[in-house]
Amino acid sequence: RRATRLPHCCSARANIIDTCASTHTSTAQAARAIAAAQTRQEPPRPMEAKTNDREEGKDAKEDSIVAKVGRYFFEDSSFSQTFEAWVSKNAPRIDPSLNDDEYPLEYTTLYEEFKKLYEGLLEDYIEREGSSTEAFYAELREATERDEDSSEALMGQIMLATTDFDVFMLMMKESRRQYDVKEKSRHK
Repeated sequence: RRATRLPHCCSARANIIDTCASTHTSTAQAARAIAAAQTRQEPPRPMEAKTNDREEGKDAKEDSIVAKVGRYFFEDSSFSQTFEAWVSKNAPRIDPSLNDDEYPLEYTTLYEEFKKLYEGLLEDYIEREGSSTEAFYAELREATERDEDSSEALMGQIMLATTDFDVFMLMMKESRRQYDVKEKSRHK
């Protein structure tokens, strides 16, 4: 495996997801996987000639739409920068002192906007790669059914956690706190 660089918003979200581990077990597992992926390092391997069907199958797997989306999700800086900019722009609208039980309707609207951006970027990427979201989800489902502990299944859990409302609100509250700290230090 090669080193994985996570988008800032995903690595920040990993810490937040971990804090709600007691109520969101599968989400917490995904968060731990995100954190583990950040530290995973392996030296690059030289290109070698294919010697058997297993290697050819491995190449096909790396060329699959699920693998391509995984690389886009974890490694593409424009993807992560889009979310970092969105979060920075919208974090000041969040009241970090609110309870987790009830939020103003405006936050649901923000969440829907975030989801639309996220899904739109993924759909655009999938189409640019010559595939469809239907094919992507079918391939992801097949990989998960084949092996629930596969990297594809884990990626699906992580992507799903990214669109969870509670995780979104925790991320936005934390971003607002960071914004407040920056503003406070700027005015000293």
